[in-house]
Amino acid sequence: VYMELRSGSAYLYMIEEDGDEIGVLVVRRMLDPDGPVLFVWIIYTEPGTMKESDNWKLVMAEVDGLARSIGAKRIRHYSSRSGFEELGAFTLKMHIYEREV
Repeated sequence: VYMELRSGSAYLYMIEEDGDEIGVLVVRRMLDPDGPVLFVWIIYTEPGTMKESDNWKLVMAEVDGLARSIGAKRIRHYSSRSGFEELGAFTLKMHIYEREV
């Protein structure tokens, strides 16, 4: 992450609530066959802070704005969070979350 940030191929944003830093967002610009994608590489906030209020909506509005500013067709994020693997049917490798801009 450090090298990507230093080389300018990734960007770090602080997530704030009432002037306090509560998390970080690291994004990168990627390319799909149909155009640019804003890749949310890292999103972290202090546990519970995004669910307690409308912070999530505010952060996503900012992410949408970033995506539009680079002409992105969509926003993408990878995660290894739960799903079918809980049934024993699959081994979870990754979830891919996307939303069109």
